[in-house]
Parts: sequence; structure tokens; C-alpha cells
Amino acid sequence: MTIIVTASAYFVFLYLSGVLNSTPHSAIVLFDIRVSQFLSGFRSPAVIRFFTIVTAFGNWAVVAALAVAVSFLLLLYQRSHWLIGLWIALSCNQILINVIKVIFSRKRPELAFYSETTYSFPSGHSAASVAFFGIATHILIRERIAPTSLTIAGALCAILLIGTSRLVLGEHYLSDVLNGYLIGGLGVALAIWFTDYRDTVTVAPRLKPVSLWRPYATFAVFAVTAVAVWILARDYQRNLVVNAFLPTSP
Repeated sequence: MTIIVTASAYFVFLYLSGVLNSTPHSAIVLFDIRVSQFLSGFRSPAVIRFFTIVTAFGNWAVVAALAVAVSFLLLLYQRSHWLIGLWIALSCNQILINVIKVIFSRKRPELAFYSETTYSFPSGHSAASVAFFGIATHILIRERIAPTSLTIAGALCAILLIGTSRLVLGEHYLSDVLNGYLIGGLGVALAIWFTDYRDTVTVAPRLKPVSLWRPYATFAVFAVTAVAVWILARDYQRNLVVNAFLPTSP
């Protein structure tokens, strides 16, 4: 609750102080523009192709498909008590992103490689990556499914790559990505608080014997998810439109 209240006060401060206004007097805006201009110089066909693939994994449809797959696995392995936390993290993230985008109504960077129709602040891709990979990492560590260091390193790598893709492609400013991370972290914090509180007031369910068909069902979930993610990611990439107003080099 302390984290949530602090973050709320922070966003109120941003709004009232007008630090995200498109005026030359805002230090944050000036720094954002400089970073955007600097990173645009590193664009090449190979770099754009790579980060176009990476950024698709922060799309809400892809994240939702991954979350559905995790939900099936949690049910399959009798860990349904994590379901509410998983969907709290994702739902709170999506609601906050949509509300804050409308409140600040910040325009996209002029050097964006692809045209986007939504507002810039904060980054929905960055927030979704933290919300999903954050709560997934918490579940993996608490259930001792994978080594802690390896799990955290993998999650951080995915989160940083998705955030970097938004910067390199020019779809967001640096402050958009960092605040997206903050919102995603808020959803994870709330989900962890809720699941931990729920575990203290409820009795853990008795586990049933392991079913022989469970490995086959697990493989089926992974296979279907891989196909679904590939289809959704390809569809997202096909719908991206190159910004026609990009300045051309002499």
C-alpha cells in the first residue's frame, strides 16, 4: 500500500507540475528528445528487424496469450491460488495504462519508425512486460520451479529488451518506458500483496496424485501457445505502418 500511495503521489506531481508538457522549459522533455535523436542514429535494417520482433512480445494480445497458457499450467499442476494474482497484475496494469495515457495525452516522438494511434506516456509494452514477467518470476521462485538467479536474469533480459525496442524504434521516450516499468511494477506489487495475504488466511488445498497424462497436457499447452504467440506476433508486425513523416537523409 505504501508503494501504491507513493506512486500515485508521483503521478499527481507529474501532472500538476506539467513536466511532460511539450515546452522547451521542461528538462525531462529535452532529455527525452536528445535520447530519442541519439538512438535513431543506430537504426539499420537489421536492427529495425530485430527490435520489431522483440517489441511484438510486449503487445497486449501476445502477453494475454502467454498469461492464458500460464493459467492452464497453474490449473494443471494444482497451483490455482496463483491465478488471481496473475490476472490482478495484468488487469491493474492495463487499466492504469489506459487511464494515465488519457490524462497526460502525450504525443508520440516525431522520429518514431512506426505510426501509432495511442498516446505516448506511459509505454504500454514496457508496463505489460514488467507485469507479466514480474509475476511469472515470483511464481517460479516461490514454487522453486527454476533457479532464482537464472529466473531473475531471464525476466530482466526480456523486460529490458522490450523497453529498449520501444526506444530504438522511436515509439516512446525514455520517460515513457521508465514510467511504464513503474506501472507494471505496481501491478506486480499489488498481486504479490494480495496472494501473500490470501495465503495467510486460507488453508492450502490438498494436492491430488500426479496424473500420468499431465506431461502430455503440458506439451500440448506449450505447443498451442507457441503457435498462438507466433500468429499474434506476426499479425501485430503486419499491422505496423512505417511513419511517412520520417525525415529523409540527404
